[in-house]
Amino acid sequence: MSLTVREQNRFIAALDNLRTSERVHKSDLKTVNKTLDKMGGVANSKELLASLSDRMRNNFDIKDSKNVESFIENVKVKLEKQESKIHDKKLTQLNNIGDRIFQASQKIEVDHLSKEIAYQTKVANSHVESAKSDKNLVHEMIDKRNEAIDFVAVEKQKLEQITPQQITEDQEKRIDKLTKKMNSDIDRLKVDIRRINKREPELVSFLNKYGKTDVLNDLAKAQNNKFLKGKMATPEYAEKMFGTKTIVVEGRRSYSATTTKEVLSDSGSAFLTRMKKYNSAQHEVANIKQDIRRLESARDTRIAAIKAEERSPLQSKYDARIAQYQEGFEEMGETGSRALNTLAKRINIIDSTIKDTTALKKDIEEKAERMADPEVKQSAARHDDSISRLVVKKEKLENSYQRLVEAAKTGNNYVSDVESDSGSDYESHV
Repeated sequence: MSLTVREQNRFIAALDNLRTSERVHKSDLKTVNKTLDKMGGVANSKELLASLSDRMRNNFDIKDSKNVESFIENVKVKLEKQESKIHDKKLTQLNNIGDRIFQASQKIEVDHLSKEIAYQTKVANSHVESAKSDKNLVHEMIDKRNEAIDFVAVEKQKLEQITPQQITEDQEKRIDKLTKKMNSDIDRLKVDIRRINKREPELVSFLNKYGKTDVLNDLAKAQNNKFLKGKMATPEYAEKMFGTKTIVVEGRRSYSATTTKEVLSDSGSAFLTRMKKYNSAQHEVANIKQDIRRLESARDTRIAAIKAEERSPLQSKYDARIAQYQEGFEEMGETGSRALNTLAKRINIIDSTIKDTTALKKDIEEKAERMADPEVKQSAARHDDSISRLVVKKEKLENSYQRLVEAAKTGNNYVSDVESDSGSDYESHV
């Protein structure tokens, strides 16, 4: 049954009077009792009193039964002092008020304790689920770490089997390969030089073919005359020595008449091309010789570096693999350690939750005994079941944790205990 706003106001005002007034008035006790009667049984009055908790806070905290008891005791002390003619009747009413509100307060406390146990148990169970992932990760890191250790041992064994003779032979083989490759490149450049150096005899042969004695004479003079050498490579010189030829030129438009034009003869064009190449030959050869010197220097430098190696590539190959796996080993160790520490923290949180919820459940049991309420007693029993299941889960986690720690220390693979791991370990996951 609900209360009207007016009834609520009268109820709060009566409680206020019981607290603040110097005397305990019959009217206030009657109003409070009447309102409690209208509220009905404890279950209903519990809900209504809880809804008025903020308005009653100046008098007592309905969620704290000890606070309620203190309020009633203070009113009783006040009643004893006032020497009322109807003292016994007022005391009976006051006791009735105290019992009703106290019972409701204890019910509210039990509800709050039950909710707190349920909440803490839920949080702890979420840590149990998260702990499975932590276990899996630690397990995986231990197995991978052990694989890395085995691999490094094999690689070190292979490294130790490399003999000084093998290192020398490999060094000589690489030097020979490098020398052949570089010399091949140098030989190709020397071929280019020989080809360029043929330009002069080919030019002389060309001039002899056409009987150009005067040009041959100029060519001989040009050896020490850069100006003449440059002049001979011009169209004007070629035209003077080899003449021209007449070509027909089409008009710009379809109706325009054709015209003729004098151009350098074919032999003159051939001479001009050869002469230009002859003039650039010396510069081209100088550039190629510079390239050859660079290749020879690079070849000698690389050969010297090979001879000065502190570690042969035969060894470095295994060095790199070992370093890579050792670095991975360290990373896996750090990852596994973090996960193992997280798992330990979760176990501690679950353990603290068990202690806290057990204390809360004991408080409910004490209230059930004091209230003689079978429903409250059943509530405590239900919590006992949920806490017991949490204890079992914690013990399994502790078992797994100890075996994981042992596996991490010894380097042995983690061995799954199906009973303890409940199928949540990495091995079952895989």
